[in-house]
Amino acid sequence: MSICKYCKHVSEDGTRFCKVCGKALDVFPDTPEPQTSGFPPVPPLPQPAPSSYQNAQSFAPDTESKTPEPKPLQNTPNTFPMNDKDRQAYAENLQNPGRPDNDGICVLALIFGMISIFFNPFLLNSILALILGIVGHACGGPKKDIAKVGWILGLITMIIYIVIRVVFAVLAFSLIWWIIRLFI
Repeated sequence: MSICKYCKHVSEDGTRFCKVCGKALDVFPDTPEPQTSGFPPVPPLPQPAPSSYQNAQSFAPDTESKTPEPKPLQNTPNTFPMNDKDRQAYAENLQNPGRPDNDGICVLALIFGMISIFFNPFLLNSILALILGIVGHACGGPKKDIAKVGWILGLITMIIYIVIRVVFAVLAFSLIWWIIRLFI
């Protein structure tokens, strides 16, 4: 598994581009790449004035090891550094999206959507299918397609129910109007 250094999405081995952000994945993760942190570089600290002893030592060969240069920050802009435990929890979250209780909402949306086809008093089942379906689909998870079917069924039955009610209302009022005109 390789983790995208831009969006932290976990991708399978052998993939060259991240499925989420589209950036190129690190093909050779062992070779460090210099990354900028988004901040301007820090200027070096001023050196103290050399003393007479240091002037004499400057002509001697340098046998002391110098302090290593500080490494640049390894995290990308707009991210925060993660330790191994946080990175593993983040990778597991990416592989298992959605809340565990979201599956029940998605299934309920489908059930109310199917019931609304046959029994829909006061559009109650259609409204429940619509609300639960939108919530379940928006939360994501493995059953979000079931929620999508549920809210689509709820919306279709709501539209059909409203159209049928309007047509019957217009027919009833026109029939009453013609009966009244017939006797008057």
